[in-house]
Amino acid sequence: MNIFKTYLTVNSLRVSAMVYKSHSPFTCIFTHGFTTSKQDLTSWLMKCAELKISCCIFDLPNHLLGESTPVSSDIFKEESHLLFHEAEKLFPSTQKFVYGGFSLGSLFAIEASLKKSPAALILA
Repeated sequence: MNIFKTYLTVNSLRVSAMVYKSHSPFTCIFTHGFTTSKQDLTSWLMKCAELKISCCIFDLPNHLLGESTPVSSDIFKEESHLLFHEAEKLFPSTQKFVYGGFSLGSLFAIEASLKKSPAALILA
């Protein structure tokens, strides 16, 4: 099982992410709520890896437990959903993507899906 750490960068946003790649035709991209961290999504990443489904989990900007560049609240609100699209670039363009998250992460997953249509949404 090969899980690695990377960073997602969109304009002035830079956040840490964890990635698992497989030969699955699907890739799940998840983020968390504002009062939690990507550590709370580790079980989602591990389950995807057990099922041999590619996955990326990432922190939200301005999160104290994550490694991110501080940004204004306007940039946070206007650009955080673009991190889903940036995560897609880590995988082949032939992938079918599933966006997901919980709490505030769900809101950003929905917003990202309005700009690019994923195969599915998982909201918690």
